[in-house]
Amino acid sequence: MKKLIILFCGTLALAACGNGLEKKANEKLMVAKAAYERGDYEEAKLQIDSIKILYPKAFEARKAGQALMLDVETKAQQKTLAYLDSAFQAKTEEFNAIKDKFKLEKDAEYQQVGNYLWPTQTIEKNMHRSYLRFQVNEQGIMSMTSIYCGAGNIHHTKVKVIAPDGSFAETPSSKDSYETTDMNEKIEKADYKLGEDGNVIEFLNLNKDKNIRVEYIGDRTYKTTMSPTDRQAAAGVYELAQILSAMEQIKKEKFEAEMKLTYRQLLALYTVSEKLFRRKQMLLFRVLFLAIGVWRTWTAWEQVTADGMSFRRVSYLMIGILFLIAGLIPNLVSAGFARMRAIYTGKILFEGSCLYEVIGDQKIRHNYDKVYALVYYRGYDFIFLKGGVKPITIRVTDFDRAAPHGTGHIKAGLNYAMSLHAIVDAHKQGFDENMYLDAATRTKVEETGGANFIFVTKDNKIVTPKSNSILPSITRRSLMYVAKEYLGLEVEEREVYFDEVKDFAECGLCGTAAVISPVGKINDHGKEICFPSGMDEIGPVLKKLYETLTGIQMGTIEAPEGWIKVIEE
Repeated sequence: MKKLIILFCGTLALAACGNGLEKKANEKLMVAKAAYERGDYEEAKLQIDSIKILYPKAFEARKAGQALMLDVETKAQQKTLAYLDSAFQAKTEEFNAIKDKFKLEKDAEYQQVGNYLWPTQTIEKNMHRSYLRFQVNEQGIMSMTSIYCGAGNIHHTKVKVIAPDGSFAETPSSKDSYETTDMNEKIEKADYKLGEDGNVIEFLNLNKDKNIRVEYIGDRTYKTTMSPTDRQAAAGVYELAQILSAMEQIKKEKFEAEMKLTYRQLLALYTVSEKLFRRKQMLLFRVLFLAIGVWRTWTAWEQVTADGMSFRRVSYLMIGILFLIAGLIPNLVSAGFARMRAIYTGKILFEGSCLYEVIGDQKIRHNYDKVYALVYYRGYDFIFLKGGVKPITIRVTDFDRAAPHGTGHIKAGLNYAMSLHAIVDAHKQGFDENMYLDAATRTKVEETGGANFIFVTKDNKIVTPKSNSILPSITRRSLMYVAKEYLGLEVEEREVYFDEVKDFAECGLCGTAAVISPVGKINDHGKEICFPSGMDEIGPVLKKLYETLTGIQMGTIEAPEGWIKVIEE
């Protein structure tokens, strides 16, 4: 009886504690709702984020906060779009006010982007003259061209501009220069983009009212003085470049804002559809979705055929099609959104067809099949993608990242520099990362430039390399614990010889950002090691390991004792 009383009292205490956490979390939620209603969206985000941080076990309040966050982010993006529209209109007016001062040179047959020049600097007006020419393309990228004409070559690759008071600016060696001959006259040209010109262009803009001496630097030095019209050209083109580059930046931000807003509309649609399809009136709602889909698709298509393509019209068309799919095949919608993944603590950016996550000064490349849309929540960057995480290809590098008795095993500060050249070279060669072997014997697996290795044997044992010159990763330690205590797998930390890598069933890279990035193939100087898990998707063991650890991080799986700290106010 005594034990029952103690158990009952303990249960009451826990319930009271839980109720107390929910009460405090709900107070934060009410503050967030008030901030949202008065249009203070940043404050609303801050309050919702604080619920997640301060009260991680207040699940009901966190769930309500996530729903409110969707509304907050939607309103914030709508507000951002309105501001960007206004800013773009203002810059457009500035552009229209001065564009007639310039001449646009563009061959529509061969050029997609033309260049604006000062009228006095067109090629036909400056034959047989040594001068600095300035131009800005329609996307706002300004450049300077140093042109030399003379009886003999000087082979110049850079220029120096000097003001009367002795101050000067000098370009680095040009990355784009060439020489030719016309009627026994030697012609040399060298190009310098704004930002890669040693601040020469800005220096000329600041000193546009002063006499400027120009020195062409090569095998010999040629000196001349800028004409007043050339100084005027530098200042005028610089002003135009500032306006055009600002317009391009606004257009980029508008596109991102529209993408995020469209994604939230899709996410809201999915949330509504998921709830509705669970009810008995499923058929009725499916008919309703079909009706909306037909109407939305038809009206959007009419707008597209009548007025042409635009991001907004295409978005409406896609939403209409999604309504149709939700009405016809509701399970397909759920399956599609099940591919949504979360990446922690990073900032997402795109370069070409590659997706990167920025963690501090480090860029981590993620190899996804195709990204459809992304949406930012504070603390999370959600991406909507096709096919999920795709295994990457790495190479065995000839470089050493760390040596015994050195400090390189701790990847902090300048220790990252040891792998920068190697990773740049790997990307040029088409590889995602480098596999570093031990510096002493080059027979044992160490790590990559930004992550630890984790292997799975054919009998599902987890193996990770042991070495004094690799980072003692917290993520790796967490994965080892989860594998042993949650999944019941055998784990082993030992020296891993490169010769045995071919015998493993799965391979992955583990770290804070990606948790686990699967490796499908290792290139050893032309010889390939292909893992049985393949290049299509993450292997089954690593997948389960990834899902379990991220579930703990997300709060859907109970965390081990001591992993989560609750901070009371």
